[in-house]
Amino acid sequence: MGPLFGQPWTHPQDRGHSSAVATRNGVVYVTCSNGRSKGWLEEQVAELKPWDGASLRTGPAKDLADLVRVKVGVWIPTEFLDRSDARKLIPLFEAQNPGLSTREWKLLNTKADPKGLSLVLNIDTDSLGWLRGQQFRAFFHVQRVTFKVMGTPTDAAGGSDQPAAQ
Repeated sequence: MGPLFGQPWTHPQDRGHSSAVATRNGVVYVTCSNGRSKGWLEEQVAELKPWDGASLRTGPAKDLADLVRVKVGVWIPTEFLDRSDARKLIPLFEAQNPGLSTREWKLLNTKADPKGLSLVLNIDTDSLGWLRGQQFRAFFHVQRVTFKVMGTPTDAAGGSDQPAAQ
């Protein structure tokens, strides 16, 4: 194999091999052909340090499901904005929507226009489930805003149109 995160990653022939490699929602899935391959992969991943603060782990795919993130967008009207720092807006969703946790949310992008601000966020699957249960609507100040799933994440619904306020 070639470099992974800029580090050499070699696989000795006598250690086995992987039969499939795929990426989905930011997770790399490697199917090992035998126990030796699995052991080798676990050793290699433990040594990888792609960036400061990175935490890589191995395990069965079903145990890594909490790593999946979903990209969503939401538009917030100007009258309800603190434009000094868009990150300050995220905790307001948790405060006003019981059962919704925003601790795992990551702000990816913002785009301001005269009437409001669009946020693009990476959220965890628990938040996606909560939003799905609310028809992708959440309270923000005195109104409800609509979240839209962007792209085609695994097991997500909600469409890919521009976010809208209601």
